[in-house]
Amino acid sequence: MAQYPVCMKYQVDLNARLLTDVTFMHAKIMEIRRIYLKVRCRRGLLMNALISQWRMDYKRPSATEYILPCCSDPFSFHSQTNQYSQVQVISSSTNMSTNETILVIGAGELGMEILRSLVKKTPSHSSTKITVLLRFATIDSHDSQKRKTTAELRALGISLLAGDIVTASTIELSKLFEPFHTIVGCTGFSAGRSIQVKLAHAVLDARVARYFPWQFGVDYDVIGRGSAQDLFDEQLDVRDLLRGQSKTEWVIVSTGMFTSFLFEPWFGVVDLETDTVHALGSLENQVTLTTPEDIGNLTAEILFADGPRTANEVVFVAGDTVSYGQLADIVESVLGRNIKRTEWTVKILEEELKSDPSNLIRKYRIVFAKGKGVAWDIGKTYNARKNMKVVSLKEWVSKNLK
Repeated sequence: MAQYPVCMKYQVDLNARLLTDVTFMHAKIMEIRRIYLKVRCRRGLLMNALISQWRMDYKRPSATEYILPCCSDPFSFHSQTNQYSQVQVISSSTNMSTNETILVIGAGELGMEILRSLVKKTPSHSSTKITVLLRFATIDSHDSQKRKTTAELRALGISLLAGDIVTASTIELSKLFEPFHTIVGCTGFSAGRSIQVKLAHAVLDARVARYFPWQFGVDYDVIGRGSAQDLFDEQLDVRDLLRGQSKTEWVIVSTGMFTSFLFEPWFGVVDLETDTVHALGSLENQVTLTTPEDIGNLTAEILFADGPRTANEVVFVAGDTVSYGQLADIVESVLGRNIKRTEWTVKILEEELKSDPSNLIRKYRIVFAKGKGVAWDIGKTYNARKNMKVVSLKEWVSKNLK
């Protein structure tokens, strides 16, 4: 008789081959479907919660395990094609001295870059298996962009694991995380308040060997608690949790701001419509910038680095560190425009925030205007020590705006 875990995980890899034993698998699916319908009817709920790995008592010699695809009705997804999903068994007894099983949480702009970089590294680490955690709705979405993303993930050979970090409990998430050696968090503040702390608790409860939390940003230690951006306090809570234990190694990658953010209309620093640079604080204030692609490459390099592994420390990386005056000079020289320079002082920005106290963007502006913990010497970064090529601000502007 098959043994079914209490919390059921759904792993999806739709690059599956047809099983030869379709009859056997069809019987198994019908059995699971009957259980599913009973639960659905009894509780009046769609199976819209975490489903853990469903272990069947049928194993092939290659130690692969057949796991159903995830969709709104998971048991009818392939009913017309008789195709089933095949994924490699992930054992909780993985060799903890290597990065054999990696889970990336989220596949947004940064998540995709980290996943691509991890895949590039795997040829020299052939035993590594990479999985990404996505919501059920994302995996089964008809949205063209989401379908494009999941198609790329499958083409890269990345397994898809369905789960919702917002609705799932810490216990459910810890069960979901248990099979993995290394977890990389790529879901930022958009997931909501307290999510990063919940993820940290789940990782520690699951005794994951190595954790890269979502800390891809400023130096929260230097900024400290009580800043204008109250979300930053949660990042310090995560650091306190990680530093207060010794069972899970952790690595924090400090990257500064995404380079592109300076040019986003909603951030307002570079206004190309009026040819104006609004300096946060002053024209002499500095900001560290890194592109998501470089962050992906650097994170993968740190994760797979030969020699002594990076553990229990904050690693600083940077594509560039510039003042707002230098930013204006670069935009002016590359684009051939006369750029006006104005200063948004801390006082001006704090007055703006008073009129809209919950405005996250205005909170961010104040933090950067104060100039504390938002810039560091590029010569002392990880990429400088390793002599790794990164994209400077001037190169980014030339490539993306010219």
